[in-house]
Amino acid sequence: MRVVQWCVMGVLVFPMVSCGGGTTTQPLSGSEVIQQLNDAEKQGLLPKLNRDNTITGSDTNNNGVRDDIEAYIESLPDTPEQKSALRQDARVINEAMTVDVTNQKLLENVSLKIERAVRCLGRKYTKHGVSTKKGKEIQAFMVNTKERFIAYQKYNMARSGSVSSSLPWSEDGCDGE
Repeated sequence: MRVVQWCVMGVLVFPMVSCGGGTTTQPLSGSEVIQQLNDAEKQGLLPKLNRDNTITGSDTNNNGVRDDIEAYIESLPDTPEQKSALRQDARVINEAMTVDVTNQKLLENVSLKIERAVRCLGRKYTKHGVSTKKGKEIQAFMVNTKERFIAYQKYNMARSGSVSSSLPWSEDGCDGE
């Protein structure tokens, strides 16, 4: 119990203390965060992302990848195989956000597709840690609005505590567009 109290104390107190001069940093307001994101997009530090209130966004070529995400992936200096793996990852995140969370068979199918996409990223980005970084980046860009976050969270909550089978190690998981 004492350990829990110290952990709670650390979470609540230590963020309030800053180094040097005893000043604290105030958290940004929602409008300030949005402004900083917009500025980063204008400067080219972040891709210009679709932020409409739909889950799937615009997908003019109907390949399951939002147009803004696809444009971002195409702008990368990565190999064609790596870009294909990123599109596969984006496609399955989109599926996770739109799956019927009351249907266990569909949930299991999406989970297997996610495992395949993660495996594919790992096989195409062989440098340690790069596939994880790339996967997290695509996930963050895909789940970039409140509506998308809620939809993705519903999928994750529906799968919480579930068990899935694994791919054989010999399988690379790539769909091979």
